[in-house]
Amino acid sequence: MYTPPGEPWRGWPHVGSSGRSMKILLADDSPGMRAVFRKVLEKLGHPAKDIIEVQDSKEVLRAFQNPFSPIDMVIYDWDLPGMDGLGLMGHLKGLGLSESVAVLLSVNRQQRALMPQATRLGTCEAIDRPFTEESCEAKLRGMGQGVAIRNESSRRIRP
Repeated sequence: MYTPPGEPWRGWPHVGSSGRSMKILLADDSPGMRAVFRKVLEKLGHPAKDIIEVQDSKEVLRAFQNPFSPIDMVIYDWDLPGMDGLGLMGHLKGLGLSESVAVLLSVNRQQRALMPQATRLGTCEAIDRPFTEESCEAKLRGMGQGVAIRNESSRRIRP
């Protein structure tokens, strides 16, 4: 699909499972990495107000406890202090969210080897560090179709 320069990609889902704006939790202890992810998300058309930035696992857990702002997608640094990628996936599974929340794990080469364990706990994708803005955008665009399908099936299941 052709998108004129400067316009957000129209195929990316901007709406969460309840018809509200899609909320994205951006969890990384590096301000530089959060800035890269935020820039790409905003380029894809997500408003800044729908991107929640956190820098440690305690903030991640608090974000999932907020019933007024349910999270639709998590971009998560595998090395986040207090809880690694497997811990996040286990937590989502325990909350019953492992199939309804889209997860992108930012991993290094050694952590990539643990992805099969993470996917046994729920649906997730990985992006290998280091990466460019272009490769990050391509990964998120690829995930976009799955997020749209997952959100559509969530609408059908929930009353």
